[in-house]
Amino acid sequence: MRALRFIAALVLVPSSLLAQDVLRGRVRGPDSLGIKNATVSVLPATAGATSRYVRTDSTGNWSLQMDGTAPTYTVTVTALGLAPQRVAAKRTGDGQPIVIDVVLKRAAVQLEAVTNLAIRKSTPLKDLTLPVVAKTTL
Repeated sequence: MRALRFIAALVLVPSSLLAQDVLRGRVRGPDSLGIKNATVSVLPATAGATSRYVRTDSTGNWSLQMDGTAPTYTVTVTALGLAPQRVAAKRTGDGQPIVIDVVLKRAAVQLEAVTNLAIRKSTPLKDLTLPVVAKTTL
């Protein structure tokens, strides 16, 4: 009887509640090669939504399954030494993956100055043992 109720509940649940969007794509650099470990952030255009993140694989490919659907998504791609890019992606149809391919351009990145501070303890001269380089007799 419980199994029958469960099946009936599934039938009565709207399919939009069970739907999930799949976003995928490839991130390439200016030389058309895939960018490894680029960060892809996906933000659904729905109220109260939070971003999901994924890293690209060794060939620049990525894929992300969202918990539900949205009419549009904002996809932001970042990688070290390359200019970030933001793309608006729209759903094309139910059940179809949303494909976002991005080509990043080189960017000159100004790094902040680094200050290195080291404290060196001085050794008293009486504790130093100096090597004998040569002995001469007169």
